[in-house]
Amino acid sequence: MEGPKGSSKSEMIEHAILELMETNLIFRHVCFEHSVIDDFLLNFYDELKDFSLARRISLKKFTGGDFKQKVSHYFKEIRSECTIVIENFEKIQNNSEIVDFLSHLASFPNVKIIIASRNKRENLFETIKVKDIYVEPISKEYFIEKLKTLNQNIDDELMERFFEITQGLELYLNMSIKYCSNTNVTIVDLIYEYERKNTDFESFIVSKFISLTPSVYKDSFRVLCLLSHPVSIKFLEQYKLADTSRIEYLLNNFLLSKVQDEIYVKEYFKKHVLESISIQEKVNYYTKLSEIYEQELTKSPK
Repeated sequence: MEGPKGSSKSEMIEHAILELMETNLIFRHVCFEHSVIDDFLLNFYDELKDFSLARRISLKKFTGGDFKQKVSHYFKEIRSECTIVIENFEKIQNNSEIVDFLSHLASFPNVKIIIASRNKRENLFETIKVKDIYVEPISKEYFIEKLKTLNQNIDDELMERFFEITQGLELYLNMSIKYCSNTNVTIVDLIYEYERKNTDFESFIVSKFISLTPSVYKDSFRVLCLLSHPVSIKFLEQYKLADTSRIEYLLNNFLLSKVQDEIYVKEYFKKHVLESISIQEKVNYYTKLSEIYEQELTKSPK
C-alpha cells in the first residue's frame, strides 16, 4: 500500500484488519529509521507467545537453528491464517536482511503481509505474488466539505488556497480543524499567519498542534519522542520512563499512536520535539535507555 504521508494509510489498514481479527492471527510492526532484523524477530516472537497464552495456537519446543529459524518455523507450522502488517516500510526497504525475511514468511501459504509505505515498491518482493494499491490524497470536494464543518465564513478562493497549502492531505486538514476548534482561531487567520512564516506547512501546523498541549503532559511526551520503537505501558512503568497517567490524554489528542497494546510518536511530532531537546538532555536519556536495553537483551530468547 503506497501513499504519501498523511493519506490515512494506517486508518485504512485498521479498518481492513477489523474483519480479520476473529479468524486471523494479526501481527503488527512499525518500522523506524534504525530498525534491525532483531526488532522484527523479538516482536513476532512476543506476539506468538501471546497467542499461545491465549490458546489460539500451540507452540512446540523448537531445538536447533538460530532465532530467525525459530520464528520462521513457528509461522510455517501454525495452522491458522496469519496477517502481518508492516507500517513505515520505507524506513527499512533498503535493508535486504529484513526484506528477504519478510519475503520468506510471505512464501508460506498461511501468511499474508500488508505493507504500508510512502515509496514505490520498485523491484522488491519479485518472487511472490503482490497486489499494489496506491492511496490517493482525498478529493478537493471532500476536503472542502470537511473544512465547512468548522462553520466559518471561508470564501471559495481561500478554500482553494488552503487545499494547495496542505497538498490535500487529510492529516494536515484534521490537525488544522482540531487546532481551530480548540482555540477559536479561524482558518482565515491560520492561513494568513502561515503565509507570514518562512516555513513549510507541516512544521507550522505541528508546532501549533503541540502548543495546545498543557505543560504537565510535555515531559512524558518528550521522553516518548526519544524512543525509536513502540513500547507498552508496562515497559514505561517498569523503567519509570514516563508518567503513564498522562498517556490517555496524549492518545486522545492524537499526539500518540497505538499499535496493538503499544504506543509510539509519529515522525512529524518527533522531529519537531527533538529539535527542542538539548544535546546534553539527549545524552542523558540515551545513556539511560542503553542501560535499559542491556537489561532487555538478557531476556531475549535463545
